[in-house]
Amino acid sequence: MKRVAVFWIGMALLLMIWPGGSSAAPTASGKLVYWVPVEQEVERGLSGFLERALTEAEKAQAKAVILEIDTLGGEVTAALEIGKLIRRSSVPVIAYIRGEAISAGAYIALNADQILMAPGSAMGAAEPRTFTGAVADPKIVSFWASNMRSAAEQGGRDGDLAAAMVDRNMEIKGLKKRGELLSLSADQAVEWNMADRIVPTDNEVLPAIGLGD
Repeated sequence: MKRVAVFWIGMALLLMIWPGGSSAAPTASGKLVYWVPVEQEVERGLSGFLERALTEAEKAQAKAVILEIDTLGGEVTAALEIGKLIRRSSVPVIAYIRGEAISAGAYIALNADQILMAPGSAMGAAEPRTFTGAVADPKIVSFWASNMRSAAEQGGRDGDLAAAMVDRNMEIKGLKKRGELLSLSADQAVEWNMADRIVPTDNEVLPAIGLGD
């Protein structure tokens, strides 16, 4: 189920916004934060939904947009569109990986301004595949690896690690052997600077980014 929760910090106001739905009206006090679950499959519908959410957050002058990610991936084209939306956003976008950020989910997270991870969560394993489940053409693999690398590097992260999530032929000493896909636990992601910190629960996300409780 796709939804956006909008919190006025200190005012206990919760607003749910559905795809194609309503807007949030600013009030005289409080800091506005949009909480946007990124769940299930990454596809064009999700791209349009996030575009509306980010546009609304900008109009409302929100302090941040939290993307709560738990997805096994989806369409490459949809993920690329979402990455562009995140990079263009004037509102800081924070990825909170609650469960899995696999494939397209990892790409979305890498475009965010900060990456927070829950204990037991993971990110990576972004090898592109066809509808039949076969590994995509080498040109597609190379194209997707370069986009993963760029997403990581724009956030000051290691592009080789991001590309290794896509390309089995890459080797990362002490982390990944040739022939494997890179997937990082929350502890590994923080240790290798692919995530900023571990945040145990969603109630601790706002304090972690300096926006109180």
